[in-house]
Amino acid sequence: MLYEGSRIPNSNGITDFLPNFPLLKNLSLFTSYNGNNMKLSSHSLRTLELNSEFDLEEIVLNTPSLGLFIYSSDDSHRNGISDLPHLKACMRCYVDESIGTLWFHKLRLFLDKKNGFKALNLYICTDQKVILLEKIKEIELSPYELEHIELHFEQKQSPDHAAFVDAVLCFFRPRSLTLRSSFPLTDFEERSALVKFTCEKLLEQEFQGHTDIQIVSPYSSKAQKQFKGLMPLPRPLRREEKAISFIKKKQNNETVK
Repeated sequence: MLYEGSRIPNSNGITDFLPNFPLLKNLSLFTSYNGNNMKLSSHSLRTLELNSEFDLEEIVLNTPSLGLFIYSSDDSHRNGISDLPHLKACMRCYVDESIGTLWFHKLRLFLDKKNGFKALNLYICTDQKVILLEKIKEIELSPYELEHIELHFEQKQSPDHAAFVDAVLCFFRPRSLTLRSSFPLTDFEERSALVKFTCEKLLEQEFQGHTDIQIVSPYSSKAQKQFKGLMPLPRPLRREEKAISFIKKKQNNETVK
């Protein structure tokens, strides 16, 4: 189902119209209406693509069967959706604004609304300015635990990549993490500064001396076993893309839980 328009009439925000479609599984919702809140409830909905000016703090989802939630405020990121029952609960977020402490705070609180998301995809354009991240550690929230995070850096390599990884790992504690870049000269070799920095930050989240970080290709059999059900089925990397994955392992070779 596709809805596209300026608003769905309601005095405060988006009307919860989904109960009128009790068998609906896939929904693409594009609206420029900026009200006070958006509430969507459905026990059948599996995939939701939302392109809206609503902030994450204004969105409330009661969708226990949801496997994939795609959120953006720029209609250039229209994906088209399909039924993906193999996903546990994945949120894909396209960042189209300056990235600061407040943005991360809103994302963290959204995930805390009992949405049950286990995996998080963040698509970042490096021409967007990363701001005020030095204050991010002043927010007293324990890291939200996720099974997997994927960070997609678009366009050229930037020093902001490390700042963004640092901010993400202040708010979230993943069991595994994948870095992707569409820029062909991105250095994802194991000795590169960004890879070393990411390893250090992941280790800081665990008991020192009890956890190792395994660095693998996200298309390796080990990674596919680790990420099964957490991401859409993998597609071959385009020639210009780079990707690398980090998996937390206890020193007895068990995955960190």
